[in-house]
Amino acid sequence: LIRRKFYSLTYFALQLYLISSWSIYTQGGSFSIRMMVTTYPLLAFGLAEVVRRIFIKSHALVYLLLSFFTIYNFSAIIYYLIRF
Repeated sequence: LIRRKFYSLTYFALQLYLISSWSIYTQGGSFSIRMMVTTYPLLAFGLAEVVRRIFIKSHALVYLLLSFFTIYNFSAIIYYLIRF
Protein backbone atom coordinates (compact mmCIF):
# COMPACT_ATOMS: atom_id res chain seq x y z
CA LEU A 1 0.00 0.00 0.00
CA ILE A 2 2.83 2.40 0.82
CA ARG A 3 4.54 1.55 -2.47
CA ARG A 4 1.34 2.30 -4.41
CA LYS A 5 1.01 5.68 -2.72
CA PHE A 6 4.63 6.47 -3.48
CA TYR A 7 4.21 5.55 -7.16
CA SER A 8 1.03 7.62 -7.45
CA LEU A 9 2.60 10.69 -5.86
CA THR A 10 5.76 10.26 -7.95
CA TYR A 11 3.73 10.00 -11.15
CA PHE A 12 1.72 13.09 -10.23
CA ALA A 13 4.85 15.09 -9.34
CA LEU A 14 6.67 14.07 -12.53
CA GLN A 15 3.72 14.93 -14.73
CA LEU A 16 3.27 18.25 -12.95
CA TYR A 17 6.96 19.03 -13.48
CA LEU A 18 6.81 18.02 -17.15
CA ILE A 19 3.77 20.17 -17.83
CA SER A 20 5.20 23.09 -15.87
CA SER A 21 8.47 22.98 -17.80
CA TRP A 22 6.94 23.78 -21.19
CA SER A 23 7.61 27.23 -22.55
CA ILE A 24 3.95 28.19 -23.08
CA TYR A 25 0.87 27.21 -21.12
CA THR A 26 -1.49 26.47 -24.01
CA GLN A 27 0.48 23.43 -25.24
CA GLY A 28 -1.08 23.29 -28.68
CA GLY A 29 -4.76 23.22 -27.85
CA SER A 30 -4.69 21.79 -24.37
CA PHE A 31 -5.46 24.74 -22.16
CA SER A 32 -4.50 25.02 -18.52
CA ILE A 33 -5.14 21.97 -16.30
CA ARG A 34 -6.50 19.70 -19.07
CA MET A 35 -3.05 18.21 -19.51
CA MET A 36 -3.40 16.73 -16.02
CA VAL A 37 -6.46 14.69 -16.96
CA THR A 38 -4.53 11.40 -16.78
CA THR A 39 -3.89 11.97 -13.08
CA TYR A 40 -7.59 12.38 -12.22
CA PRO A 41 -8.04 8.68 -11.36
CA LEU A 42 -5.13 8.87 -8.93
CA LEU A 43 -6.59 11.97 -7.35
CA ALA A 44 -10.02 10.31 -7.22
CA PHE A 45 -8.61 7.35 -5.28
CA GLY A 46 -7.10 9.75 -2.76
CA LEU A 47 -10.35 11.67 -2.45
CA ALA A 48 -12.26 8.41 -1.99
CA GLU A 49 -9.95 7.49 0.88
CA VAL A 50 -10.55 10.85 2.56
CA VAL A 51 -14.33 10.45 2.16
CA ARG A 52 -14.13 6.90 3.54
CA ARG A 53 -12.26 8.08 6.64
CA ILE A 54 -14.75 10.89 7.24
CA PHE A 55 -17.66 8.50 6.59
CA ILE A 56 -16.43 6.19 9.36
CA LYS A 57 -16.65 9.07 11.85
CA SER A 58 -19.81 10.79 10.66
CA HIS A 59 -22.28 9.74 7.97
CA ALA A 60 -24.15 13.02 8.22
CA LEU A 61 -21.02 15.08 7.53
CA VAL A 62 -20.32 13.18 4.30
CA TYR A 63 -23.91 13.62 3.11
CA LEU A 64 -23.81 17.29 4.02
CA LEU A 65 -20.54 17.89 2.16
CA LEU A 66 -21.65 15.95 -0.90
CA SER A 67 -24.95 17.82 -0.99
CA PHE A 68 -23.22 21.18 -0.60
CA PHE A 69 -20.73 20.56 -3.40
CA THR A 70 -23.40 19.11 -5.69
CA ILE A 71 -25.61 22.17 -5.22
CA TYR A 72 -22.59 24.44 -5.67
CA ASN A 73 -21.67 22.67 -8.91
CA PHE A 74 -25.21 22.95 -10.28
CA SER A 75 -25.30 26.61 -9.31
CA ALA A 76 -22.01 27.26 -11.10
CA ILE A 77 -23.27 25.52 -14.24
CA ILE A 78 -26.52 27.50 -14.22
CA TYR A 79 -24.61 30.74 -13.59
CA TYR A 80 -22.35 29.95 -16.55
CA LEU A 81 -25.29 29.15 -18.83
CA ILE A 82 -27.13 32.34 -17.88
CA ARG A 83 -24.04 34.53 -18.07
CA PHE A 84 -22.69 33.34 -21.42
